[in-house]
Amino acid sequence: MSGNLIIPSFFVTMESNMQSIAVDRWADILSDPTRIYWDTLTEEKSTSVREEIWQWQINQAKLRRQVDQGQRRYDDLYSWAWSMSPDDIGENLVLKEKDIEDNKVDHVGQWVSDVAGSWAYWPQETLIELLGNGETDLCYDGEPFFSTSHPIIPGIATSGTASNLFTGKPLTFANFIEGVAAIQNITGPGGVNRMLKPYRLLHANSNQANALEILTAATIGDSTAAGRSGSKTNVLRQYGFDAPQNMQDHPDDGSWYLQCKVMSAPFKMPFIRLMRKAFELNTFAPLSQVELNRTKVFEYHADCRVSMGYGEWSALFKFRP
Repeated sequence: MSGNLIIPSFFVTMESNMQSIAVDRWADILSDPTRIYWDTLTEEKSTSVREEIWQWQINQAKLRRQVDQGQRRYDDLYSWAWSMSPDDIGENLVLKEKDIEDNKVDHVGQWVSDVAGSWAYWPQETLIELLGNGETDLCYDGEPFFSTSHPIIPGIATSGTASNLFTGKPLTFANFIEGVAAIQNITGPGGVNRMLKPYRLLHANSNQANALEILTAATIGDSTAAGRSGSKTNVLRQYGFDAPQNMQDHPDDGSWYLQCKVMSAPFKMPFIRLMRKAFELNTFAPLSQVELNRTKVFEYHADCRVSMGYGEWSALFKFRP
């Protein structure tokens, strides 16, 4: 009869189960923290506008001895800005009238599971892309995110440069020690040490054994090898590093990374996730036989507005063979 609800019982059950299917799939993807690591590298930002703009003053002020009150030094002020816009991301499904009437809707549950799993993994998938493009795509200072020539003061060519990209450096004890020292010696505006603190080693699959040995082995060295003075205590265990992170889905090209805590920088993490609207799963369904006869379809929309981009370059250093 025209005007009566025509949604059959199996369809009502499927609709009520959509949320639980999505939540279960989401939880399954995130269940193993050794595989999901994007959140340890990403700073969360929210926005209510189409384009988010961050602006900050370049800090180069420090206390100096003043000869007398008649001779004072005055600092120039510099400011810099960086912007990001959220992207529209989603997926859609259409069920035709015949699929509904013939009870052939089993695939909807799988679709819900797939889009929820994709959303749960999307930040890490995007982070891997950002890492892969980091030597060419620009960050806030106008240089590629991984670069040997980051300006100490963005826009001031004479301020000097610093590097967060090192080449010809496979993951070894010696290169690890050298890399940590190089990071700790980096200065910022005004020649003041940036006080960077390396605390996490990230690597791909082929470097897993090396990483574990470097940071967790009790002793290093070989007393039987020529030129060796014998095994000795592994002092790198006292460097205060977190457990090494194996990036199982990172291209296995021998690259490795040192993540740092930063004291004074525009951003605190190497990557930013800008959220405008969280993931939503919506159903647009006819309410009566009349509407179904007119539209012939049910629609499902999975939508969000979010983007990821580069944050602070001095929070992540890349080393490649």
